[in-house]
Amino acid sequence: QVFLKETIEAYDIDKKKSYKKIILNFSFISLVILIGLIPVYLLRDFTTILIFGNNFLEYSNEFFYSIALSGLLFWFNYGNFILTVQRNFGDQIYISIVAFIAQLVLCYFLISPYGYLGAFIAMGCTYVLGFIISILFFIKKEVFYVK
Repeated sequence: QVFLKETIEAYDIDKKKSYKKIILNFSFISLVILIGLIPVYLLRDFTTILIFGNNFLEYSNEFFYSIALSGLLFWFNYGNFILTVQRNFGDQIYISIVAFIAQLVLCYFLISPYGYLGAFIAMGCTYVLGFIISILFFIKKEVFYVK
């Protein structure tokens, strides 16, 4: 959200420059998240013990999965961000509905056979799906929108 006002102003003035800004911001933040996940993964046991105590050591993988999902949640939110920059608020409703239905369906099919891992997979897939749909709506409006 830090970049929202700046990116909206750039979009209003010069769309091509704002595309670069959108891509650079996304790339930079994604890289920071990916690099940040490395120490979290390597130190997940230590961090789990430090935060939750020895009784929760067996859940250190789940702790890491939760943090990794935050990175995918960023993608989902960034998709909504670029639609906000575009002032494309109506499509965000459809994306939320599709993401909600996908979450329900994926959880239904994945939680029984895979337990908590199925829930993490369902959430991750939903976040990525929402991001991809957001990008498609963004492109649709830029390419096919006629004033």
